[in-house]
Formats: sequence, C-alpha cells, structure tokens
Amino acid sequence: MIEIYSLLDINRYLRDRPKFRRNLEVLNKSGIVLLVACWESFVEDLASHSFDFMLSNATKPNVFPTKVLTRSSKVFWDSKDERGVWALADVGWRTVLTSHKSRILQDYIGSFNTPRSAQVDALFEMLIGFKNSSSHWHWKNMSNNQAKKKLGDLITLRGAIAHRVSASKSVTRRSFLDYCIFISRVGMITSNTLRDFVHKRVGEYPWRAIKLEYDWKKISI
Repeated sequence: MIEIYSLLDINRYLRDRPKFRRNLEVLNKSGIVLLVACWESFVEDLASHSFDFMLSNATKPNVFPTKVLTRSSKVFWDSKDERGVWALADVGWRTVLTSHKSRILQDYIGSFNTPRSAQVDALFEMLIGFKNSSSHWHWKNMSNNQAKKKLGDLITLRGAIAHRVSASKSVTRRSFLDYCIFISRVGMITSNTLRDFVHKRVGEYPWRAIKLEYDWKKISI
C-alpha cells in the first residue's frame, strides 16, 4: 500500500506540469492493478497465518471446526491403502492438517486471481472453518451488498486494464483513491474479524486489532 500511495503522490506532483497532465491516467491504471494484487496477497497471507497460528496453539485437533477436520481426513478414506489411517496416531493429526493446508492453498491460491467475496469466503471456510467472512464488510454509508459489489467492480476494472489495457470509463485519480480507501477498510475489518475467530478457537490473539477510526482525509486528493 505504501507503493500504491507513492503513485498517488507522483500523480499529484505531475498534474501541475502541462507536459505530463494528459498522460496521468496510466498511473491510475497501474495503481488499480497493483491494488488488487495487494488485496490478493493480503487475503492469502491472512488465511495462511490464521491456520498456522491455530495449529501451533492447538493441543487437540478440535481447535479446528468439524468441517475442516472432515475434509482434511477425507484423503485417508479415499485411499486404498488401509494403513494410511495410522498417520493420525499420537500427534499425527498435526501432519494431516498441515497437508490439508497445502492442498487447500494449492487449490484456491493457485488460481486465486479473482478475489471477489465468494472466493475469499470459500478460502477461509475451507482452510480454517470461518464462514461468510465477507458478511462483516459494512460501515456507515456502505451496506454489505454495496461493499461486495464494489469489490467486484474493482476486480472487473483490473481485468479490463490488465487484459485489454483499457477500461469502459476513465480511471481518475479520485476514483483510484476511493478504491484505495475501500480496500484498506475491507482489509482492516477482515483482519479484525479473523483475529476474533482465531481467539475464540485457541484462546490467544494472533495479532493486534486495527483501529478503524482512520483519518482518510490525511491522504490528499
């Protein structure tokens, strides 16, 4: 995000220079692509770190919800090798869950290039059993449906820029800034809700809470 805000600063610096003023939209387009890449990475890292923290603080496998345990053990019931179940002996459940993490990340993150609300929800639910994470995305003047749609619109815009180097509408500095603020808010909310979920499962907080009362006006338009 620091790099993204650098693009905003460069835009502000150049817009007062007639030589560059007409071509500044390319900075906004580049910023949109980078912003979605940041969101992808954030969701992936948050899911992975949540799982690792739960596993490292677990004394029993039931720290993870039943759906996760059922899915992680499915590989044994599908296997023709009847000896496979012995991998669960002693603390073998840790190895089983770690293998589950690898499979889920490969399935979801390997093609996780459209991180809309449905994909984000699916990743968190399959990996750690946290359902409907996107249902928490709402705040004053932004309903949950509006937030989900706005994320979808951002990803659609990124796709248009990345694949066709164009967009149906001009990408202004103001609209780019608006998306930056939006993703920051969604990221903060997601971080805090995952933090609370992990705490309820293991009794420890994985990271500090983020204050949502941020002065967005500090970012110049």
